Amino acid sequence: WTPAQAWAPFGCIKPSPFAKYPAASLDEEASEEGFHLPVLACLQGVAMAIHRGLYLPETFDDNVYSQVGRRDAEDLHYCTPTLAAFSAPSKTSEKVSPWASSKTAADYAPLFAARGIRDVVTLSEDSDDYPEKAFTAHGVRHRSLSFPEYGHPPCEVVEDFVALMRAAPGAV
Repeated sequence: WTPAQAWAPFGCIKPSPFAKYPAASLDEEASEEGFHLPVLACLQGVAMAIHRGLYLPETFDDNVYSQVGRRDAEDLHYCTPTLAAFSAPSKTSEKVSPWASSKTAADYAPLFAARGIRDVVTLSEDSDDYPEKAFTAHGVRHRSLSFPEYGHPPCEVVEDFVALMRAAPGAV
């Protein structure tokens, strides 16, 4: 089925019972004011990821994804086979709730090295929480491509990121 065909039986329900997907942010104000992604757009994104080989349903392991992605575990999400995302490191390691722990860069670095992640890219303006030595001590290169938080990156940052992804010997 195409994304439109899959969504058609639900798209005619008015008002829609489906909540819009908010911007991915811990900042409530930014999430409320940010973009909202309709379900059809999500389905179209998944279809494109499958078409381009970025998501392989036949090899995707939900148990591993769920375990590795938990905030009290590794807090790591693979967006594609070669691109992982994680929460920003903290200055201290501590349990912040029953289901979440903060991690420092020194906590993340050995996890990245063990999973084949060879580059870390800092995209935030505040890079104090990403000390280069914490990563390089574990063979993980550190790059900084910062731009203002909650804004879009300028073209040169996007171009630099794409070039880094293409040249990376492992996951980023």
